[in-house]
Amino acid sequence: MTGPGRSRKKVLIAVLWPSFVFAGVFTALLFAFVDPFVLMDEVGLHTDSRLAGYSLAFLCLWLAGILVAAMALFIMCTPEPGNHEGSQVP
Repeated sequence: MTGPGRSRKKVLIAVLWPSFVFAGVFTALLFAFVDPFVLMDEVGLHTDSRLAGYSLAFLCLWLAGILVAAMALFIMCTPEPGNHEGSQVP
């Protein structure tokens, strides 16, 4: 996925930063309406701390955001079929 003008750091930032913001916003929205204890009981995890529910939800949403951003970046960096380097476009 790296190429001319794209360093590995830029690719990581392009994937991790938007997914982090996504996870933060949607964690806040989720727990504005759902109690962490109820969510943890539904998942089957039992804990005495709401922080565990917040943390688990944030990490799951961050992972989902990373997967979506990485797939989008992969699609954007994949050349279109039939569009080869050096070919002339009519």
